[in-house]
Amino acid sequence: MGLSICYHLSARDSLEEIRQRMSDWQAQLNRHLPGCKLSELAVTDKQVWFDLLPGPGSEIARMRLRNEESELWTGSWDCKTQYAGCAQYGGPANFLEAHGCLIKALDIGYSSGLVETVSDDGGYWSGRSSEKLLERFHAYQSLVASLVAQVRDAGFSATSPQDEPESVRQERSTATIDSF
Repeated sequence: MGLSICYHLSARDSLEEIRQRMSDWQAQLNRHLPGCKLSELAVTDKQVWFDLLPGPGSEIARMRLRNEESELWTGSWDCKTQYAGCAQYGGPANFLEAHGCLIKALDIGYSSGLVETVSDDGGYWSGRSSEKLLERFHAYQSLVASLVAQVRDAGFSATSPQDEPESVRQERSTATIDSF
């Protein structure tokens, strides 16, 4: 549960052309989004990909195309940015930065013809309102807190990213960042 961005990538080209287009997209991201961490471009005969970490606490965004048939390359992915807004990662300001980073990355991919569709739980993709995105963020934070409280009240153990021990947060954060 939490604010996520779902996106579908699609292109019709040869492997070499897809590799070049993905490489160009990645180069643009390196120029325009220096705060976002990017993996190296990887290429096989059936896949071309790189990953992006929009910000601390968010999930890794997969920018991956798989060859489905002939020259059709597709991939459907999602990335949760909600937990980038937890206090241990910098709060709402970090959430806005991480969510915005991913949206800008998808904008660049969209203009290069690789991103076909985007669905943003925060509504930012279509409306570009930081105020409304922040309102949705706080509403989702309340929902997560309420759910965790209900589970605990029912006698079960429940944790959320908001109350992870520091050692677990550091381990998860290091593992994510080191993979790039």
